[in-house]
Amino acid sequence: MKFQQKKGIMASVLVALLLAPTYPAVYLISKLINPNKKKILELLSKNKKMTIAEIKKSLKISYKETYRHIKELVAIKVLSRKREMHEGGRPVYISLTPQAKKEKTLKN
Repeated sequence: MKFQQKKGIMASVLVALLLAPTYPAVYLISKLINPNKKKILELLSKNKKMTIAEIKKSLKISYKETYRHIKELVAIKVLSRKREMHEGGRPVYISLTPQAKKEKTLKN
């Protein structure tokens, strides 16, 4: 990850932490982050759970970029990953964390 990207992410997280007592964290994150991350949050607020491939297809971006956005949102505990057993294998499902589900501000 390039220094500029890290610096931007850290600035967004810092602002979110400073304003956390005043505003819901998911609302802040959705306002401060990359448009693709915001679209991921919107998709998952409408759908209970999705695979990375389903999210990638909806956003029309590369798998690598989709995975990176999801990884960053999982790191700050907005999204969670869960591997489930199915006939075709064990896909990883992405969903909003319980904290993020409680906050109804993703639509703003």
